[in-house]
Amino acid sequence: MFQLSTYIQDIESKTPLEFATIQLTDSQGTPLLINGNVIGRKTNEDGYFTMPVTNEDAYIKVSYVGYETLIHPAQDYKDDIIYLTPKNKALSDVVIKGKKIISKAKKIKWWVWALLGLGCLILLSLLAFKRKKN
Repeated sequence: MFQLSTYIQDIESKTPLEFATIQLTDSQGTPLLINGNVIGRKTNEDGYFTMPVTNEDAYIKVSYVGYETLIHPAQDYKDDIIYLTPKNKALSDVVIKGKKIISKAKKIKWWVWALLGLGCLILLSLLAFKRKKN
């Protein structure tokens, strides 16, 4: 049994990878169960973690979004930094198309509405006056 305590960093920039996931696994990447539990850790803000390794033949599986997953014997990283390689996913060209919507109706100015309202009031008044006369 030994204590695995190390950092996980980006292989190119050497920046720490915070909150990367580490699990004890077999050589195929299947999690090892110890007392019915999967042993796993997350790195802290500095990319650091510590984990007890009870099986000398155990592997570690290190994963982080946007990076290649690493499965390697835990014994090899007792005193070494673990580097992850970014996935090279090239995106194809993105084409954005849009149509400008042009309003066909012209904006009616406020004073036109005011005149229409005034005209309606006059018309209603005339109708009411005519009706009262009859």
